[in-house]
Amino acid sequence: MCAPSMWQYTDDMVFWGGSDRDTKTILTPTAHTIDAAHRNGVRVYGKIFYGWNGSPDNAALQRVRDLLVKNGSTFPVADKLIEAAVFYGFDGWFINQENYQTNATDAQNMRDFIRYFRTKAASVGASHLRFVWYDAMAEDGSRNFQNAYTTTNDGYLRTPGGDPVSDAMFLNFWWYNNANGIPNSRALALSQGISPYNLYAGIWTENYRKLGVTPDPNGANELAITWDYLFPEGQPHNTSVGIYGGETPFFKGMLNDGGPTRVNQQEELYWSGPNGDPTNTATTTTYPNWNGFAHYIPANSAVTTLPFVTNFNAGQGVRYHIDGTPSMAGQWTNLSVQDLLPTWRWIVTTTGTKSITPSIDYAEAFYGGSSLKVTGSLAAGVPQEVKLYQTQLTVESNTSLRFIHRSTAASAAQIEIGLAFEDAPTTMVYSTAGLATDTNWTTTEFPLGAHAGRKIVLITARYSSPGDIASY
Repeated sequence: MCAPSMWQYTDDMVFWGGSDRDTKTILTPTAHTIDAAHRNGVRVYGKIFYGWNGSPDNAALQRVRDLLVKNGSTFPVADKLIEAAVFYGFDGWFINQENYQTNATDAQNMRDFIRYFRTKAASVGASHLRFVWYDAMAEDGSRNFQNAYTTTNDGYLRTPGGDPVSDAMFLNFWWYNNANGIPNSRALALSQGISPYNLYAGIWTENYRKLGVTPDPNGANELAITWDYLFPEGQPHNTSVGIYGGETPFFKGMLNDGGPTRVNQQEELYWSGPNGDPTNTATTTTYPNWNGFAHYIPANSAVTTLPFVTNFNAGQGVRYHIDGTPSMAGQWTNLSVQDLLPTWRWIVTTTGTKSITPSIDYAEAFYGGSSLKVTGSLAAGVPQEVKLYQTQLTVESNTSLRFIHRSTAASAAQIEIGLAFEDAPTTMVYSTAGLATDTNWTTTEFPLGAHAGRKIVLITARYSSPGDIASY
């Protein structure tokens, strides 16, 4: 099952798929997806989808009008959408209306529906609920993809008088052909007092598509994504980016009987770039138009409160471990128990040559389905340091650091946890060293009371050895 593990580059997630285009048009996020998204500070939305059609007897038109039915001054379906979002704890709705038979009356009713949703949600204490519009149905009711924010679709974000309608808009995908479309979208939004980052320029990466290209409007040929239209070099981003097909790493990783390890590798390619390092996002011969989203988007972190505990559990595995012992055999997925995973995948620093490779490992775990694994070699006296977490953690007098580790073979290697503080961000403070003297799980504890009142902003893991280790 698809279990996203690199939430740090995402602000909003739409729970997409799994419903019939014509009759089962409304889909709520699953509970474990809501749990994981919120744990990582990501908003998650339900989906309302009226699919593409070219047939006059298509059932979706009636479903659109069922959505917009009024009872006096109320929209009963909007009331239920609010009720569902509040009850299940998600953050609003994304609506994709692509039916071609709608008219200007339907379009006006849609805008009234969304404004009613906002007002009613606020009246019941749910003003945090949001509505995201997809660039398909124009203000005259026609299906008219703008691939931009224009005066043909801006009525779905604001009324002529400037009152808000939807909170954000996902712009259709074919802006790649027009150098002015996205810059002009930014300019129009700013002229209306709307943040251009409430516009999401669509990128279509779905399933097995080659990274860095998108289908043309006929779905036949592949177009190179013109990244500079969206992210001009040395200038502010024109808009935000919206990704259709964020599950792509899962599909590619599962090809040819793949599993979670290969899915993680595809995730790291997708987000961190072709070199598996968000500090080195240069294109390669294999990926000539793909830098990874980390090239454009800085990682966020939800590690802001103590206690902070992570077992590097990705929320799925091939067995479940408790205290280092397998307690259940067989594949499983449950994002509700997914830990906060490293902020960067992966950054390794050293004064010498980089010689270790970190990864999420599903063969061994202390608690859950996975752990942090580091493999490679160590040169004598040349530490290798993995940046793990960006944080905002205020140390208290009784705060301590505890880490649990094991080695596959006894050696003279040691591991230390490094901390940087807000008041001295370039000075690292290292824990007591954990030694690889045997192959059992070992706990090392380091009191932090001497740093009470200081704020931890970075957590690293440093690996070193007094002698060369060819295979670590």
